[in-house]
Amino acid sequence: MWTRKLCPVAPVCCLLVAVGVATAAEIRNDSSVVLSGDTMGTYYQIHLPRRASLNTRAIQSGVRKLLNQIEDQMSTWRPESELSRFNASRSTDWFEVSPETVLVVTESLRIAELSGGAFDPTAGPVIDLWSFGSGKHKPRIPTSEEIAVAQQLTGWRKMQVREDPPALRKSQPELRLNLSAIAKGYGVDAVSNWLVSQSEENHLVEIGGEDRARGLKPDHTPWRIGVTTPGGMPAEQVSGPVFQVVELRDRSIATSGDYRNFFEIDGRRYSHTIDPATGCPILHDVASVSVLSDSCMAADGWATALTVLGPEKGLALAQAHHLGALMIVRDQPEFRVLETQEWTVAAGTPDLSVAQPADSPSVFRTVLAAGIVFAIALAGMAVGVIFSNKRIRGSCGGLANLSGQEASSCDVCETPSPECRQKMDEARQESGAPAEDSPAAGIRDREQFNV
Repeated sequence: MWTRKLCPVAPVCCLLVAVGVATAAEIRNDSSVVLSGDTMGTYYQIHLPRRASLNTRAIQSGVRKLLNQIEDQMSTWRPESELSRFNASRSTDWFEVSPETVLVVTESLRIAELSGGAFDPTAGPVIDLWSFGSGKHKPRIPTSEEIAVAQQLTGWRKMQVREDPPALRKSQPELRLNLSAIAKGYGVDAVSNWLVSQSEENHLVEIGGEDRARGLKPDHTPWRIGVTTPGGMPAEQVSGPVFQVVELRDRSIATSGDYRNFFEIDGRRYSHTIDPATGCPILHDVASVSVLSDSCMAADGWATALTVLGPEKGLALAQAHHLGALMIVRDQPEFRVLETQEWTVAAGTPDLSVAQPADSPSVFRTVLAAGIVFAIALAGMAVGVIFSNKRIRGSCGGLANLSGQEASSCDVCETPSPECRQKMDEARQESGAPAEDSPAAGIRDREQFNV
């Protein structure tokens, strides 16, 4: 386990933001294009390298069609969606759905089992009871009896999935599915896979703060995602101060936490994250959880499960399953940060296999380091001159030997010119020293070198 402290700040929410994110429907700059729009009650953004053959209109149309299809399959807000029709059905027979819905439900049940039910896709009745579901009403605190009744209508073990032909079945007629804690991640994966099928190998896809990166940015460096620091952001603001920047290449990242979805009654704050075990909003001090994974769908689900479990149990589960997880925990008046080793390695170590352009940050750091070493060497020479009480002399033929200047003894020159050699001999004769080619001269030179 790795921990560290954050500066004090009023905890409100934590998101993931693409560094340099744009918000218009289509924005172009010298190197990239950003497409955006609305989906699943939030926004989506797609970052693509700019090129002459890029057909943004066709890509925007294809993405909107795909996301609309996903909502037709898994939305609890559309009455005619597959999920809404399944929830409305009181039959306990197999209910035919699309393979995509089966895929997401299967992953939901897998995470539910591994997390001991901390992630429960059937928790809709309890979520609605606390005014956070599709049937929102004025926030209030339910009674313990109401919570117990709602919990009887939940239970992920009461759900079955069949792949061929794709279908769902529930053992209790009132059972309902809510995939809001994992569908965004699936949407990110689906859009990313579609872009690859359109030969768009390099891209970044985001839906409501869940991201998946493929390939490289236009400058041939990994995509960079900022994990924002929890703190008082207005509801309409997309991002806050960046706490940590994570480099992504062919990986996904998702976050879960307080966000902006909560209410307060009598000075107490009630989060939209419900613990299925208690039927109540979580009571511990986790402000946010971010998870790295190859699949954004898996990262999305795991982030919710770890948030429900809290700092101790959540971190232990993340370590047991080798998840890259970052947990920001309230520790008034500061924040405490918990990391798994997998997060530390993935978020803190750059991909050295990525070719860096000449103006990339890594080259800049190399040049800067070389400059620092050179400055240290110059400082060392200066200190040596001061303590030896000698001036630095140029090499043979240097500035000291220009016409009209004093002759230099050129002691350090190994191959002096004839003119310089003559001056050295004259200087030795005047001082009574032996000629350069005599044995005594060689001994003197060697002794000076050794000193």
